[in-house]
Amino acid sequence: MDIDALRLPGSEAYELVDQLPRGAARAAAWNAYVFQTYGDKLIEASGPKYLPDDTFAVVARLFSLSAFWVQQASALAANPSTAPASEQAAELPHFHTPIRSPEQLVGIRETADTLRTYVAFDLQSLTGETPSLAAVREQLAGVDKEMDTAAMLSVERCPPELRGGIGDALVKAIKQAQALGQVLAATQTDS
Repeated sequence: MDIDALRLPGSEAYELVDQLPRGAARAAAWNAYVFQTYGDKLIEASGPKYLPDDTFAVVARLFSLSAFWVQQASALAANPSTAPASEQAAELPHFHTPIRSPEQLVGIRETADTLRTYVAFDLQSLTGETPSLAAVREQLAGVDKEMDTAAMLSVERCPPELRGGIGDALVKAIKQAQALGQVLAATQTDS
């Protein structure tokens, strides 16, 4: 199957997350943004000509989830009383093996970095101080800690055992950034 055909339905996520007001629709758009970013970064890291089967399977699932969340965001924006989707639909898909390839690690690291940067920028743009914003500031350090762990484990010609640990730390960073972005997307402030 053509990866561009899979990618296209969720590609609106990049604009949608910034266009919607804070609330349930924007939180759904944030999920779409996370999945679309992750899929795109895995493709970029693998190169345009070859996408290994295990990477293709994860990317296809990521783009499917992104398209689902774009639809959810649009439905919630059109009708705020729409029932939000299950949290299970926001879970990251898993690779079928515990060891990531060097290219996969690059894509995962780029995703974690992009999401962390987005959350930090979004947090900085909010005014006022609420308990949820204070908690996000504190928890953002957890994302940094996981990324630092991955960086400390990275060595030239990294053996499989270390690639497994790096992948685990980076996926934790993605999950934490995804959760923090959810909080920010739903936070109503004076900004």
